Amino acid sequence: MINSVGSKIKNLRIKKKMTQAQLCGSIINRCVLSLIENNKMQPSISQLNHFCKVLDVPVTYFTSNIDYSQTISSIGTDDGSDLNRAFAAGEYEYIAKLYEHDSVKFNTIEDINKYYYLGMSYYNIKTYKESALTLRKYINSFSKKPESYRKSNFIEYATALNTLSKIYMQRSNYKKAEEYLNIAFNFLIRLHELNSLIYCIVINNLSLIYNYTAQYKKTYTLINDFFNTHDNLTYRVVAPQLHIAMNIACYNLGKYSEAIEHIQKSILLLNYENDAPEIGRCYINYINVLRYCCRFSEAFEIVEKCKKDFYDNKVLYRKFSMQELILYFNIKDYPKAEELLGNINVNSLQEMGKNNYRFIAGHISFIHNEYEKALKNFNNCEKYFLKNMYHYDLALIYDDLFAITGDKLYLEKKKASLLHDAVRRNVLIDVL
Repeated sequence: MINSVGSKIKNLRIKKKMTQAQLCGSIINRCVLSLIENNKMQPSISQLNHFCKVLDVPVTYFTSNIDYSQTISSIGTDDGSDLNRAFAAGEYEYIAKLYEHDSVKFNTIEDINKYYYLGMSYYNIKTYKESALTLRKYINSFSKKPESYRKSNFIEYATALNTLSKIYMQRSNYKKAEEYLNIAFNFLIRLHELNSLIYCIVINNLSLIYNYTAQYKKTYTLINDFFNTHDNLTYRVVAPQLHIAMNIACYNLGKYSEAIEHIQKSILLLNYENDAPEIGRCYINYINVLRYCCRFSEAFEIVEKCKKDFYDNKVLYRKFSMQELILYFNIKDYPKAEELLGNINVNSLQEMGKNNYRFIAGHISFIHNEYEKALKNFNNCEKYFLKNMYHYDLALIYDDLFAITGDKLYLEKKKASLLHDAVRRNVLIDVL
């Protein structure tokens, strides 16, 4: 294959007396270059442009007189070493194309993690259906492997389970997502791998599911137990998220002092990482806690500070503007809340902001006897509130709707909302 792209790159590099490292620079992984030069993968457009720039030739130097039918057929080796290197180098599209080009040959690769590499590659290129199918295949085969294999590949197995959980979370199938995470959780405990990064990630994602499904006591117990056994957490990327999860669980359980303590710890840790957007999101949680325990003066002070600090981040600035609106709404300063409603472009808000805006606008319209406006706003946000289990807010909606229509069905809906086991706090700080 003397006329292949890879061969031309290799020959020109040698002619110019350049090493692979010199050709790669900081742009391309050397493992990837080896695959390309040995005609086991084709370079992407960006990679080819890089080679042209470094080797000082036009693109046509590499692309003329190429027989592309030859280049793909040589991909892969029986021992899977190229597959392993390609995955480590982040060449996910290459791995997916390898399987799609010749699945029979892919199946003969001896690397027993080949379906893990394939499933994770599909996930990384956002091909989630194929990722789920392949990762399930890997997981099903894992239990048939020797104990020595399971111990040496615990990270891949737990990561596959965690990734499947994330796919099901995207589909809003939280029951299935929780099931996969519990398998990973119990597996890692059995192997005593409690100090691994993947164990911390599993704990974090389990807490996310518990919080989203209003299982706050489970979050509280899970993370408390974790902190009691991990008093010197070294994975800084996970620790702030665990404190955020505990913050959410605590303020929904009415443990406001603990909620404040956890969000303060999260902000402190994120300051070390200089992660300004995530710090901004933490301050929103901080404001929520202060609101729930009626410390409104402090909440207003933080809102004002954050509006100045995050003025250039339009998404966060709008969220802090919504927090200001929610604060005035909760202290029943409806004239000020109405003024703020007029200053906010509802179409610029994200989904949650839009629905909270409509909820507040609906109640204020009801107070002004503007019933058509109230009905329109409530109809627009009721479905979202039901989906997200904002049952305290729904109780107010149903009160207003009953007053407007006289339909007793809304009283039944209100009763059901207040009796619901799974409730997530949102706008209202108390039950009507």
